[in-house]
Amino acid sequence: HQQQTELDRHNEALALANLELKTQQNLLENILESIDIGITVANGSGEFTVFNTAARRLLGVGPVTGVSNWTPEYGCFRMNGSPYPADELPLARALRGESVHGDKLYIYNPQIEKNILLSVSAAPIDNPATDIKGALCLFYDITGEQETKALFENVLENIEIAVSLVDASGEFILFNAAARRLLGVGP
Repeated sequence: HQQQTELDRHNEALALANLELKTQQNLLENILESIDIGITVANGSGEFTVFNTAARRLLGVGPVTGVSNWTPEYGCFRMNGSPYPADELPLARALRGESVHGDKLYIYNPQIEKNILLSVSAAPIDNPATDIKGALCLFYDITGEQETKALFENVLENIEIAVSLVDASGEFILFNAAARRLLGVGP
């Protein structure tokens, strides 16, 4: 009878631990789905194991298997407009062990209405304790930020007031057309 009581206590503790684990898993899934940042996780074979709602919205397409298929299916382009080589994409690089922070790339495919400029970061996942290998990728839309920056730079370049800006090391980071005309030289 004592063994049965002990077994019942272990089973109860196990049930409580499983309930807590399920609660934590549900919380994590809710966070992943409610955040406005694209979050994907790919295993070592380039198959997605996590692909949240924001990732689907930003890419216009759900999970695509195989690194070589990512550029054509998602419509990944470099800042200069050329197709982004699939093996150089941040997530592909992270699958090879490299960390990438703030890489910029355009997404354009038939499922989205316009070019979307993304800031992308990716990092390898290598947990020897669980034998889990893969990579995590986070990305968000910076299209509006880039458009605002370009508009501001255009205004500064075209106003009739000389504007120059120097960083802490004495390097010019801005020298507009009026400043060049006034001084007769560039920075």
